[in-house]
Amino acid sequence: MSMAQHPDNPDRPLIRPTKQARSRKQTQRIIGAGLALLQDHNFQDLTVEQIAEQAGCSVGTLYKRFVNKEALLEVIAENVSEEILGELTGGLSEQIETTASLDELLRRLIVYFVDLIRNQERLVHAMLGRRLFVSATNQPLQQAANQVIDLALTKATAHRPAAIPRIEFERRFRVAMQMTLGTLVYIVIGSPGPMVLHDEGTEQDLTRSVLAILTAPMEPEHRRQPTR
Repeated sequence: MSMAQHPDNPDRPLIRPTKQARSRKQTQRIIGAGLALLQDHNFQDLTVEQIAEQAGCSVGTLYKRFVNKEALLEVIAENVSEEILGELTGGLSEQIETTASLDELLRRLIVYFVDLIRNQERLVHAMLGRRLFVSATNQPLQQAANQVIDLALTKATAHRPAAIPRIEFERRFRVAMQMTLGTLVYIVIGSPGPMVLHDEGTEQDLTRSVLAILTAPMEPEHRRQPTR
């Protein structure tokens, strides 16, 4: 587990260091308790008393390990991002590498992102709310997502249509992924809306949209020149 830093003061750790194995285990129990509670509760509604009870410790013990409740949120997000990065060398990497077509790769990638947001919906919602008030907040989930996109882009480029230049295809791919993640984030903060996170049709709609962007015919050169 990396050492999360305070968003307003990089020299101030969010989690207080410890040398004892027992204390480290207690810290992991607190992190696990917070993550478990986020499956059924909104972060702003959680109290440190609930988290401490779930972790089997006192409120005082929790504050000995974390600066505050928001610090715990940042550390939880960092742990989730580390799990995502771990998947890059495991199952996710294999899924991407074994795709036989661009359509299949996009479907697997978007299903992965949709499932990730579904499983961590309240965490994502809480982190988004945090970003509105903390200008320099860490963005571990975004950084992990970018690494997933980098991995997928290498394989996707091998499936690009011959009529689309490589540089243009890479640009389209990053734009399409930004739009996809932006849409999923909006679903989280804008629910209810026309797209629903737990609807399988959402994955299909996103896959079709991304595929359309990547395979659209190139415009004539004179039409792509900016007007003055």
